[in-house]
Amino acid sequence: MTARILLGTVVAAGVMASLARPAGAAAADDRQNAMDHISAVLAAEKACPGFRANLPLIAMLSDRIGLNISAPANKNYITARIRSYQNEIGQGGKEAGCAAAYGLYGPGGTDVPNLIRTK
Repeated sequence: MTARILLGTVVAAGVMASLARPAGAAAADDRQNAMDHISAVLAAEKACPGFRANLPLIAMLSDRIGLNISAPANKNYITARIRSYQNEIGQGGKEAGCAAAYGLYGPGGTDVPNLIRTK
């Protein structure tokens, strides 16, 4: 499975789950979805030498939805997802995985624009 398909699946699953649940559960799903996006961006930053995460935007968006990235459970989840995404990027070919991540999170990103910047 390529990184683009995997990341797209995560996004689609998050959107569908939030539509199917009550409001309180949707807020939790939004935070889960945000952690998945953040993990993907941080994995791309580690795997792709020309990328850097847009940390101010990540912080602003996290604050807006009430996501405490530093909370131990969230930090552990994000760390595990980063490893998973890095493996996906490596398995699909680094060049293709980095291109897919940039297509999802770069300036014209189809998922969350501007979460990835070039160095």
